[in-house]
Amino acid sequence: MASQHENISDDDAELCVDKFMAAYNNAAEEDALVYTTARYILKLCSILHMNDIPTSLFIQQRATLEFSATEEVIQRAVVILNNFSLVQGRDTLSINRKIQNIVYWSSGSEQRREWCSTIAAALANENMDECYIRHGLRVLELFQANIECRRRLDVDSQQHIDIGYLISKIGEYLINNSTIKKSVHSDRSYPSSSVLFG
Repeated sequence: MASQHENISDDDAELCVDKFMAAYNNAAEEDALVYTTARYILKLCSILHMNDIPTSLFIQQRATLEFSATEEVIQRAVVILNNFSLVQGRDTLSINRKIQNIVYWSSGSEQRREWCSTIAAALANENMDECYIRHGLRVLELFQANIECRRRLDVDSQQHIDIGYLISKIGEYLINNSTIKKSVHSDRSYPSSSVLFG
């Protein structure tokens, strides 16, 4: 199953997204919230690293991510995304890169910046580990890519706050977990580039 997910063709990736959107647009009233939640989770997954996406992030950070859904609805939404082969996993999700790109590029630059800002705030509220560092670095990279063609003053101030908070949390983690230790007898030490980008 994992290999099939990894080797999906461009056409099959588009078909998976199209089938889901058709079901989303035609969802019965009682299923509307679940499909809306599934669509939002899919958008957030397009911003995060493609592997090791913890479902707990969406549950624990419901307020920050502005979910109008309960934990049960979020779990049902994850099942729907699995049923349409858009993600794999329950507690920890993975998303195919081609599906990720289709979803990511389906929205404009301004909306993508909003997604980055929102997920940055959610990540920064979590206890940083290597998994969250990978997700955080991807979010920062995508946010930067979406402001390169714009003046920084055009970017919403709250987005700067959210991104800045995430940067500080990543920096704190890297300093505290660097293999290069400070010594009272040595000059100040910084994490090596391999810690940042390795």
